Amino acid sequence: GAPTSVLLTSDYGRLLVLKGLVVGVVLACGAWHRRTLRTREAPGIWSVRGELLLALAVLAVTSVLTGTAPPAE
Repeated sequence: GAPTSVLLTSDYGRLLVLKGLVVGVVLACGAWHRRTLRTREAPGIWSVRGELLLALAVLAVTSVLTGTAPPAE
């Protein structure tokens, strides 16, 4: 495969890193919401909306990523 330096020097690599970071934040928000619900407290509407917007951002980045050519090896 291509070297890891391509992740930061190509559009495809930067989008892939961005997607990974946003997915990580969505997972962290989901874990936090789950923990909050286990203590029988409802999470705030803004945090739920934020998680939804981040999930939509993952879809948006993915749609751009599918139209971006991977770097040449």
